[in-house]
Amino acid sequence: MNLLLNRSALVAALALFIAPPVHSDIRLPKIFSDNMVLQRETSVNIWGWAEAGEQLTITIEQSSVSATADDQGNWSAQITAPAAGGPYELVVAGAEAQVVFKNVLVGEVWICAGQSNMAWPLTQSIEFDNDEAREQFIAEINDSRLRLFTVPAATRDKPATDFSEASVWQECRPETIRDFSGVAYFFAKHLRESDKLKDVPIGLINCSVGGTPCESWTSRDALKSNPKFEPLLQYWDAKDDDRSANRPCSLFNGMVAPLAPMSVRGAIWYQGESNVGRGDQYAELFPTMIKDWRQWFQQGDIPFFFVQLAPFRYKGADPRALAEIWDAQNKTLNVPNTGMVVTVDEGNVEDIHPKNKDVVGRRLAMLARSFTYGETDLKCFGPILSRFEFNGGQALLEFNNAEGLKFKNGEERGFTIAGDDNKFVPANAEIRDGKVIVWSDDVKKPLAVRYLWDDTAQASLFNGADLPAAPFRTDELDLLSKDRSF
Repeated sequence: MNLLLNRSALVAALALFIAPPVHSDIRLPKIFSDNMVLQRETSVNIWGWAEAGEQLTITIEQSSVSATADDQGNWSAQITAPAAGGPYELVVAGAEAQVVFKNVLVGEVWICAGQSNMAWPLTQSIEFDNDEAREQFIAEINDSRLRLFTVPAATRDKPATDFSEASVWQECRPETIRDFSGVAYFFAKHLRESDKLKDVPIGLINCSVGGTPCESWTSRDALKSNPKFEPLLQYWDAKDDDRSANRPCSLFNGMVAPLAPMSVRGAIWYQGESNVGRGDQYAELFPTMIKDWRQWFQQGDIPFFFVQLAPFRYKGADPRALAEIWDAQNKTLNVPNTGMVVTVDEGNVEDIHPKNKDVVGRRLAMLARSFTYGETDLKCFGPILSRFEFNGGQALLEFNNAEGLKFKNGEERGFTIAGDDNKFVPANAEIRDGKVIVWSDDVKKPLAVRYLWDDTAQASLFNGADLPAAPFRTDELDLLSKDRSF
């Protein structure tokens, strides 16, 4: 609160040089600023603080609504967004003063969240032959209709109503985009390749912190709703470390809660590395987080598209631990209006931050264009296991999205098979009549098949669109991480 008061005092002092003094204290959260993007085709949530009982008028273009501050000074309103485009002015006026936000656009607003692979800056998100080529690439990025906002990293022990530090929306220029999220930038770039979106402003809200687990991004109420998370909460409640970004709820409280209920189109998410080793828990934790965010943003089942992790050798972890996160991410697709980008073909087992973020952003954009913006003819998915059976010592696997099913470069690899002893051994595989046949001479009566079930696995199964199949398993055997809570 002291930071807010000091900031208000500074603004008031500067105003003495340009305007007569006024007696008012109309404030909005820091997510509102000049250059911002408001979500089109909706009633936009506007909220803030004023003197108790003060009557306010909120106006943008031809739309105008009224609001009255309650006894605590809180007020909120919904205003119909004008047509996509701009620039517009958003005005919040009280009895004696007003707040004016200039150069406001109306378009598509996306939250871009997660840990370091989402935070990874554009300058390190694509391979260049040399530094000169990198700088030339950055220098050519100028898009006044793409706007960027970075949420200040902050932890809190309770949900905050505003960010702890000042931040502002910025137009996309070489100097503003270079350290912004590479995944987010390429997501917007490839959205713009759609005829439906090429002239629509886009706002990107970068809400990411490296090295952080999913539980940090989830509210305490949501975690307490599931007894499975109680040991995790008890473990951290016993620790005297209130400022840790790994503490459950801490980043949600400091970075997500202040955004809600911002009107947005949806969210993209790249996270999971910090939960490797707890895949069984993640299968419930990640869907809990998605549902939690949707409740806080109060806009129904907004689109939530996420990135399945790329292969990487997690030193000190069992080689199968990453596969259990992959399995959890697969299961999260049961949550309505979600989509998953598969990146098993784009990883570097020696680098947890794969350089080619262009392909990640493009695949995320293809999901959004298909499922959110109605371009249903786009190829968004690789082969997805749809049916399997065991017959005559072989496994027969069928897939959706299997047109042009192939082993890339003619190399089948990554399949393992097990019998009733549950011991998986490397398997042979071939494609016959659009199905994958898997077998091993060492397993006479197979009962289970797994594909890409270790953290250095190399993708081999693709469809004709050159999109990879996600790691999968046909069994429901207990995972290594069963009952592991922290």
